[in-house]
Amino acid sequence: MVFLKKKLINGKPYWYIVKTARVDGKVKTVSQVYLGNAEKILEMKRQCESLTHEIRREMMPVTENSKVIDTILNRRSVREFTDSPVSAEDINIILNAGRWAPSGLNNQPWRFIVIREKETIMQVSECTHYTKVVAGAPLLIAVYLDGENSYNYTKDVQAVGAAIQNMLLAVCELGLGAVWLGEILKQGEKVNSILECPESFELMAVLAIGEPVRKERTSPRKELNELVFEEKYGKVWEG
Repeated sequence: MVFLKKKLINGKPYWYIVKTARVDGKVKTVSQVYLGNAEKILEMKRQCESLTHEIRREMMPVTENSKVIDTILNRRSVREFTDSPVSAEDINIILNAGRWAPSGLNNQPWRFIVIREKETIMQVSECTHYTKVVAGAPLLIAVYLDGENSYNYTKDVQAVGAAIQNMLLAVCELGLGAVWLGEILKQGEKVNSILECPESFELMAVLAIGEPVRKERTSPRKELNELVFEEKYGKVWEG
């Protein structure tokens, strides 16, 4: 197995490529190649696309069967779409990914409304500052929390978030693009009126989905040592 490893030396991150192998039933390091400090790595990233891909994995193992990890790391928010429609087959794949998310007591509090008619899309687009993004999408999925099927509001909101993430990953895996719209919640009542929703439905998000306009999309992430602590708060994770 080959993976990237980061060490903190005097508070600065240094990167290594580490190769391990199973020897006598135990995993042992068989080689370790020093790459350099963070500044050097950033320069190398600009020059070598393959190394960029490895850095983005943030020490995740490089294997032949890392499709899920690849999808997670390659997903980007897409706000520009072509005119190509999304097939019913792909829509069902996206919806099924959403409904297989975890939920407390398996209560599955999410509800989805699929929107493809241009007139309705245009009406919904007027409920957000991101009118152009919504109006340009061939498919919208409005995501709701059904209060009649709720047992714990916080847990149910978390469950709906998990369903949304599942759908975003499915979209990416299908070669499509999507963006999670939250600002539209400010006009949730207006959206509910357009979609003729019952009072028990609370709008959680609208997903704009379609075939992405091909362009490079980047999304930086903080280093793990800025986000993670070991055992207790204050001890920076150096795993």
